[in-house]
Amino acid sequence: MNVETPLSSDEFEEVTLPELIDFSSLENPARPSEPDTVSSVLKSWIALEVLSPTLPFEKPKELTDRKPHDVFPLNNGPLPWEGKVDKCSQRQHCRRDECAQAADDEFSNGCVDNVVFFEIVLGSIPLAPATRQIIDVYGPSASDAKLNIGSKKSVIATAVVNEHGHIVDVGVSSFAWGLPMALDHKLGVLSEWTSAEENIKLKLKEIFRGSNEEGDEKPVTRKVIKAAFEWMLDQCSLRDRGLNIQEPSFCLRRNFKKGESVSSNSSILNSFFITDLELLLRKVDKGEELPKGVNDFLGLSPTPENPKDLLRDHEAIRKAVHPDYMPHCKWPGFPLVLLQQAAVNIAQHELRGKDGLMAVNGPPGTGKSTLLRDIVAERIYERACAMVKFGDPSAAFGVTGVKITYGSSDSSSDGAQKSGATEVFGLDKSLMGHEVVVASSNNKAVENISMELPDLSAVNGSDVRYFKSVSDWLYNEPPIPVKKRNSRNMRKWMTTIVENGYQGLERNTWGLIAAPLGKSANRRKFLDKVYFDRELSLRAYFKALFELDGGYLTDETTPTIAHIEGLQPYPMRKAAWKEACATFKSLQNDIIGEINLIKKAANAHSELNETRERISEIDAEIIEQNQLLKVNPAEDIVYTNRLKELEDRLSDLVDELSACERARPGMIAMFFMTKPARTWKAEFHRILNAKAATEKKIRDVQREIREREERQLEASQKSERLKAERDELILASRRLLNNISVYKEKYGTSFVDEEFFEQGHDRYNRISPWAYEELNERRHKLFKAALDVHRCFILMAPRQMRACMSAFQAISSGYPVDAELKPFVKDIWSSIFLIVPVISTTFAAAPRMFKDVDPNTLGWLLIDEAGQACPQHAVGSIMRFKRTMVVGDPLQIEPVVILPEKVSLALCNNFRVTFERWFAPKVSAQVLADRCSRYQAKFETEIGSRMVGIPLLVHRRCREPMFSISNAIAYDDKMVHAEPAEKQTLFRQTWGPSTWFDVKGSSEDKWSKAEGLALVDLLIRLAEAPTPQSEPDLYIIASFRKVADELRDLLDAAEKKHSLMTNIGIKNTTQFLSKRVGTIHTVQGGEADSVVMVLGAPDDSEGGAREWAFGKTPNMLNVAVSRAKQDFYVIGSYNAWSSVAYAPQLGSRLLREAFVSRHQEMRLSMFEKISMFDK
Repeated sequence: MNVETPLSSDEFEEVTLPELIDFSSLENPARPSEPDTVSSVLKSWIALEVLSPTLPFEKPKELTDRKPHDVFPLNNGPLPWEGKVDKCSQRQHCRRDECAQAADDEFSNGCVDNVVFFEIVLGSIPLAPATRQIIDVYGPSASDAKLNIGSKKSVIATAVVNEHGHIVDVGVSSFAWGLPMALDHKLGVLSEWTSAEENIKLKLKEIFRGSNEEGDEKPVTRKVIKAAFEWMLDQCSLRDRGLNIQEPSFCLRRNFKKGESVSSNSSILNSFFITDLELLLRKVDKGEELPKGVNDFLGLSPTPENPKDLLRDHEAIRKAVHPDYMPHCKWPGFPLVLLQQAAVNIAQHELRGKDGLMAVNGPPGTGKSTLLRDIVAERIYERACAMVKFGDPSAAFGVTGVKITYGSSDSSSDGAQKSGATEVFGLDKSLMGHEVVVASSNNKAVENISMELPDLSAVNGSDVRYFKSVSDWLYNEPPIPVKKRNSRNMRKWMTTIVENGYQGLERNTWGLIAAPLGKSANRRKFLDKVYFDRELSLRAYFKALFELDGGYLTDETTPTIAHIEGLQPYPMRKAAWKEACATFKSLQNDIIGEINLIKKAANAHSELNETRERISEIDAEIIEQNQLLKVNPAEDIVYTNRLKELEDRLSDLVDELSACERARPGMIAMFFMTKPARTWKAEFHRILNAKAATEKKIRDVQREIREREERQLEASQKSERLKAERDELILASRRLLNNISVYKEKYGTSFVDEEFFEQGHDRYNRISPWAYEELNERRHKLFKAALDVHRCFILMAPRQMRACMSAFQAISSGYPVDAELKPFVKDIWSSIFLIVPVISTTFAAAPRMFKDVDPNTLGWLLIDEAGQACPQHAVGSIMRFKRTMVVGDPLQIEPVVILPEKVSLALCNNFRVTFERWFAPKVSAQVLADRCSRYQAKFETEIGSRMVGIPLLVHRRCREPMFSISNAIAYDDKMVHAEPAEKQTLFRQTWGPSTWFDVKGSSEDKWSKAEGLALVDLLIRLAEAPTPQSEPDLYIIASFRKVADELRDLLDAAEKKHSLMTNIGIKNTTQFLSKRVGTIHTVQGGEADSVVMVLGAPDDSEGGAREWAFGKTPNMLNVAVSRAKQDFYVIGSYNAWSSVAYAPQLGSRLLREAFVSRHQEMRLSMFEKISMFDK
């Protein structure tokens, strides 16, 4: 049945429609007076998100996690809530016996663990005509070719009804409201969306909420759906715009756990980020202080002056890796190399106990995941340091008097529970602030982190274990039919797994170190297994311990997890707690002592440098003093002659004065002051003044002579003191040199001094500073001891931990957080992090998951693949955390943008925001973080220099020539190659080393049939080879979506007709074609032994397409080649592509082979001749 057939026009009862809300008065506000204010940036981001369709889809099943059985047509027959249809799609996952029995009833109306709802999709807007109209209004740009629209549509609105057809909630699309505003040049009003949304939702809900003559609520009918749709078209001014609006034609079945909030878990129509952006905007407009990380990210913190260049400033590197900042704890595995350790140390120094943000630039294969593991390990250690201070761990949980209701089987129409309660405990502040969340815009990156950390291989053979049975259960599904998953069978399955050394598990894990939450489906899975499950959940374990302590646990009520993890009475758990604390403290003291010794070694080098500098200063001062000691005979003669002249002159003046006194006129002449008397008097005073002046000159000369003698004496004495000090310093430097010689013998090449850097860039970057095997082994043991502390701490407080899990289950399921509960949301979250130290999420899911978490509350946010994240998508998550580490690479896949560039430019113009500073794809979260980093590195590229955060340089993924290609086009040849071991892949044995297969042929819309034929031919050669022992590790990527789609169709046909994929060892063709064949975007974050890249677009007329594919930046080619660990093959026209952008680097480093197909002549024994066009 076609679920997309529009509603029929049958006549139904009259529907009363509310009046339309008048938005015509909304006008663009005046442009800001200042450019690039934070308020303007936030408003422009809000407007951008309003215009961004959140859930574009082609087929309705895409709105249900590709479950077509959850899509119901609306065009004929009974509506789903009217007829007898199976209203539960979750029974196959339910462990309740009554649910399993209900599964046999074809017409059952629900699952005892679930409440069913239906989400009516009230029409959709095809994005292709909408985008064309936007481009017509704002103009085209070259980047429009990157928009991946196709036949996708955007939902206009939704209505959620319960199993009786009664309205529960409605949703309105911001895109449906904002598109006409944008087409009418009212971009400035888009930031007013939230208030408009609330008003529209109230009116829309009125349409669906009707009652009969008795006052009972009536179920929703087709007429009501049709009327609501028509009202929305008028309300949003969508009519007569040539948008080819699609009418309502289907609804979606939604299943919720009893107690989950329907309104918070139904389809998301609008940007996930608008609420957070508006919260920040309100704070800015009110003048409230923003979290430090947000200030840094948005450029409100002072710009770092003279940031340290960790590529060239050796002294800055030496200080960054100084043992003062060395973490005490380490993740099991290989030690970190120089700049990895620098990044971890800087995090310790810059962020430990302080708020802020730091940036790490990680090119592909340079150990970003390894770096993040050590960051996680140190957070676990820090929390363990706080835990061991509690004699009784239960004392860490304070009574709040707040309770959460839960657990009634009698639920309201929206699924809210009515009775039952659990306590909410406060958590001691010392145990808070250590939370770690890994977030990314890339689903694959989040999945990789979530899967890698708990995997047994991640601890490199260490015997560390942490609730392993729960982790195994979370990441695996037992091969037992749902109906038979009773206690006995589950216990038998897990016991058998344990007895067989965990063989048979799809994923063998070491512990519950991390969990993927984020989207509601992941949270449900986590809660189902870790909370609800009766046999293997932690809740069941805590309940068993609590009952054991109370003396009423029986064999029949003991869950499977208790048998595996161990069931100890309280006295034994208390003894284990004390032992865990003692072991932890003993290791901690040993490591602190050892690190103090390393500090002495590092400080000895610093002291030696300071001593040498002082000796140089003394030498210069001694030279200066010696200059003062030098006697100049000419100067002595000058002083002697000068003094003699003055003394002779004084003698003459004395004689003159005596003669003058003898010639003194008589008394009467002097009395009457006759002329002779006046003459005499003048002469007498002249001689007297001359005598006084001469005497003064004599004193001055004598003083100068005396000062000169004193200076010489002082210089002589100072010179002696300096020589003595110099002698002492020389002795001290010799002692330091002797000590350093001993230290160097102990620490070897890891001793960081001038000689360390004289080894050269490639050599010293591969060294682990100040690390040696014995110390790293102790740090590994401390990591294990810290987790033992966590485990014992948790088991000492089973009642409190069970209550915390119940509270977390409630708020995760949409339990309303009121003013009484709000202050303790952070305590509930921090309590969950006691159990699961790391939680991963996408940015898209984070605002909903943490919606009740206040800003600047949680501990550490680690952003992975930040180069792909739009800045407005990251800022809300940064807001909630005290400390943020941003890790990524701006030279891989850029942020995905779904709006034409000219619209973004128009938004920037409207809000006076600089496009190149704030808007993707020009700017990513990584770029903004790099700007504010106090530690940076400068790379020179063909498109100019770029400054990035702390650089990671040692590449371990790719062999040659992939490494050199990536290094040359993107990283200024600064990456260092720690080449992985060579692996004789089936591809190299069959196709030879990395090669460009030069294919001649034409194309149609970039798809070259000849290139597709070449790929099939190469795969046939693989099929001829001996059957591989393991599944081939291969990516097949294309430069264009059209080419990728054609390749999938081609390979699918080859498999269906000739089992081609099976014959080369592919076990699941559907999964391979979905996850391993696609555009370059498909493989971002992944890696494979071999990669085949099909270029397409060989025609002369497609030069623009080729330029677009490889672009003005090396990003796309960089991602493509850096996925391949062993071999990289190119299929396409050499003449057409080899001179495009960065392709010359590719062509010069790959072998080139003119491709000659054997396809037309060959017939293989395993299948008939393939024709690539017989699809």
